[in-house]
Parts: sequence; C-alpha cells; structure tokens
Amino acid sequence: MGYVIVGCGIAGISAIETLRKYDQKCSITVISDEKEPLYSRPLMSKVLSPRSAVGNIFIRDRDFFTKNNVWALLGEKVEEVDPEKREIRLRSGKKIQYEKLLLATGASPLIPKIEGIDRKMVFPFRQLEDAIRLKEALKNAKNVLIVGGGPVGLELAYTLAKEGVKIKLIEMGRNLVPQLFDQAGSAILEKKLSSAGIELHIGKTLKGLEGSIMRNRVKYAILSDGSVIDTDLVILATGVKPNIELAVKSAISVGNGIYVDDHLETSIKGIYAAGDVAESKDLLSSSYTLSPFWISASTQGKYAALNMLGRNVPYKETLAFQGTLRFDDVPVAFAGTLVYDRSFQEIALGPRNNVYKKIWFVNGKVSGFLFVGDIRNAGLIRSIILKRIDIPAFRERLLDPDFSYAYFLKKEVEMSKNWL
Repeated sequence: MGYVIVGCGIAGISAIETLRKYDQKCSITVISDEKEPLYSRPLMSKVLSPRSAVGNIFIRDRDFFTKNNVWALLGEKVEEVDPEKREIRLRSGKKIQYEKLLLATGASPLIPKIEGIDRKMVFPFRQLEDAIRLKEALKNAKNVLIVGGGPVGLELAYTLAKEGVKIKLIEMGRNLVPQLFDQAGSAILEKKLSSAGIELHIGKTLKGLEGSIMRNRVKYAILSDGSVIDTDLVILATGVKPNIELAVKSAISVGNGIYVDDHLETSIKGIYAAGDVAESKDLLSSSYTLSPFWISASTQGKYAALNMLGRNVPYKETLAFQGTLRFDDVPVAFAGTLVYDRSFQEIALGPRNNVYKKIWFVNGKVSGFLFVGDIRNAGLIRSIILKRIDIPAFRERLLDPDFSYAYFLKKEVEMSKNWL
C-alpha cells in the first residue's frame, strides 16, 4: 500500500518530488506507458534538428526514480482501476494496491477524420517516440505540411525551417494560435513565419490526403478551398484530447476531462487527477475548464501530492490558459480567461516594432493578458489576476514599461504579505 501515480509527465514528476519532500519513507509507485518519460514535452521539436540529441530535452537524470526511491513501471499500461479494492490492474496482469492514487494520464493527439489520414508519412506529434520516428522520416522529405497553427505547429515550423526544410502550414482559424491570439498579435508571428520562408494557409482546413496507390504514401493535400498542395510528409498538430478512459471505466465523474474539486480530488475519495487530464473550476468564470499548459500541470501535480499527504491545501490557480512560449526570437506570455459580458474592457499597446500587449478586464479586475515580443511584468500581471486585485486607480499604467510593485505602495493597495 502507498501512493500510486499513473503517468509521468510534468504533473507526475512534480507529484513524486512533493511526496518525497514531505515524506521520506512512504511507498511511491509510478506507472507510465512510455519507456523514457522524464522529458520536456514543450522542447520536443528541438529533437528534430540534426544537431540536437534526444538527451538534451530530458529534465531529470536517468537515476531520478532510484534517487527518490520510486518503484517505476515503465512501458506498462494500466487497464483498470478498482476503487472498492483500491487496486489497479496492468495489461501484464500484475495488480497493485494503493492508499492514494493520482491519475496524471495526460492527453492524446486528435487525429482528423479525413480521407487518406492513414497514409504513410503522416505523423502525430505528442510523445518522444513520435519525434524520434519523425526525425528519421524527415531525412527523405522535401515538402513538409504542418496541420495546425497552434503553439506546437508553430514551434515545429520554426525548427524545421531553420534546417532548410520547405514548410507549408495550414490553420483553420482566422489567425494563428486562435485560442490565444487576436489578429494583431497573430500578425507579428505571421510576419516572422513568412520571413523564414514558411508558406501560410490561414482560414483553411485539410479535406483529404492523396498519394500513390502502390506505396500508399502521401503526395498531395487537398484544402477546403479546393487548392492542392504538394507534400511528401504531413505532421499533425491538431490538438489533443484528455485520456479519460480509466476514469470512465471506474465510474469517476468526467466531462471533457476528469472533474476535480479544489483539492484536485475526483468524485471518488482517495483518487486525484492532475495535468492535461484534470478539469477544474476556472478561478474567474467558476465553470469547469481544462488548462493543458506546462505551468498548470506542474502546479497541479504539486498540489495533488500535498492533498494526498493530507495537508488540505486548496488549489485556486486554474485559468483557461497560462504559460510562456518562444517562437524564434519572439517571446510570448499569456494568462487568464476570456469571459465576455457587459463589463468586458481591454487596453492594448501596439503592434509596433514586433511588440504587442493587451490586457482585458471584467468587472473592473484584470481577467487576462497577452504579451508578444516583450514579456516584462508578465509574472506581475498574472499575480494580479490570481489575487483578484482591484486596481482601477492606475489601470492605464499596467502597460507602462516601468510598471512595478511600487504602484501598489503609492496607491496604498492592501496586499497579502505572501503575494508573489
């Protein structure tokens, strides 16, 4: 008996480190269907460069499990969770009992249901094994099509373009990264992509893939406007879906992900969830939301572990989106929730000189921001969101380059002494 963690992405790693920090003697078991799980998913595109080794994206040493006295079952698949017996069953037939269980099962790639999607040289991009297979296939590719203009698709485009690969990218939305960006912010990235020789097809969808009959390899992509694109390799960066299958089998309440309370506990006592699979209440809208970002997964893994230890620490940092990205030399920071009502307002700076900043408000309080090209004070604005600080006296100064905590002192705003 002890603590069992299913999944070993950043949520699982964070949970392991937190459990071991506060309890040096407890039993910890981690189960992952990946044989090499200790890597950074946001850095995966770097593996595709011929000058980059796979080992460069690992974020923990290979002896991480040994150092932390963790029983690691890698390359194993969990088939079933039995909450009544507090037992899980592996595909191998092995059964493991638990006192507290954390489901950090992550997400899987969304594969478009279109004709030809099963052709050779069509690749998803989610796990390290995907990156390794793709790196080998790229040696024989001349025209690469990336489907999806979100963070993953753009990272892939920049990385491969730097290596001299001819890249075409399609995005079905009105602009790049449509979940986060408006057209003004997207324009900066579009300019960077085009200058790198990347051919953009925005506002179009992939309708089908055609190719040779004998070898079943992709040769053409057909778009929604009827245009045809030559391609000999397709990368799917079309989003992900949470891995909720175990929860469904165990009668744990689910929506788009696994529902958790503000202690990250599921509807079944003793079972917790964290990371891309967890669906928690948004701090600003109070509706359940997924937050599939690195910082969210890391923080949730920590808080889930604290509550598994019985420390009763509520997690109140769920935002629909939060994180940082870097597209070539353009940094991006964002956090918040888009809640449109009659009180919605926004202030913006730019775009100019490859810099664009926007902050929006609901009921007079900061509800989100997007910084492109200059991310100074991003951490401060995120703290204002999380602490729900009311700052009407100097709202227009939030975008000033010299804005700092000093403004709060000047306006005598009462702040928590633990406010970061």
